[in-house]
Amino acid sequence: MEGLISADRFHCRQPIGYSVAEQLLELPKLKVIQFHDIKPDATTLKVLNDVVFKKRKDITLRVYGYPDTWADISFLHLLPDLERFDWDTAVFGSCEPLYKLNKLVHLGLGFTQPKPKISIKFVADFKETIESINLEGDYKDFLTTIPLLKNLKTLWLSSTKLKDFDFLQGLPLETLGNYGSRVESFDFLPNIQSLRRIWIKTNSKIENIDFIEQLPNLEDIELQYVAKVTRFPKCDHLKHLKRIFAFECNRLEDISEVKKLKNCAIHISGKKLAGRQYKFELTDGKI
Repeated sequence: MEGLISADRFHCRQPIGYSVAEQLLELPKLKVIQFHDIKPDATTLKVLNDVVFKKRKDITLRVYGYPDTWADISFLHLLPDLERFDWDTAVFGSCEPLYKLNKLVHLGLGFTQPKPKISIKFVADFKETIESINLEGDYKDFLTTIPLLKNLKTLWLSSTKLKDFDFLQGLPLETLGNYGSRVESFDFLPNIQSLRRIWIKTNSKIENIDFIEQLPNLEDIELQYVAKVTRFPKCDHLKHLKRIFAFECNRLEDISEVKKLKNCAIHISGKKLAGRQYKFELTDGKI
């Protein structure tokens, strides 16, 4: 299918009619429909709304580009049934069009550090419905706004400067992702007992991940280029743990605790390990 760049992503380069939209609707793995350098016309948007977004609440619309291609999102008034939106831009225009959506469940902001830095105070207006936030860069009022999102289950942060995660106290988070070395400490995480998935990439500050020992509901942990971690902590008591992925963690050398795990898929690599370590024991073959 032209435009399908992976099983879960469709890149739109031309107008979409009902035939294509119905094909998209029937793709079970599809998660993202995206626009980059070509802006959709009104007919395309109406078709996507009526055929896809009205029925598939799991699909995200992503718009992205440099420098201000997508600063204006006034087209959202044609997509009232859209619930998941990634606004990946370096320059933001008015956020008022977001209020045209019947229900906002997921919002992604930022393609690089936003210029000028904007306030995300407006996100609190969606606190009754929003469950997922993806932010790239630094934003004004971040630390006072996120705690207001009482239904927030997923938070992804890239290149966001933070001292720690204390501000997440009381939120029902299940997934936390962090990209970059601007977070000083993860030690607060055991206070979020609802956590099921942790993703940490390109961090050169943290020296251990002992905090996972106190997360009884943890199912999935993914580390990429976490430079200073040397060992995995005790985790065989984490009865829900199904997957460990540690990629190019180059000082990691003690994985004795990981080897005790059963019914857990494992992929670990790094310079101090003798090759890559694999272990697949899930009875259903799924991760």
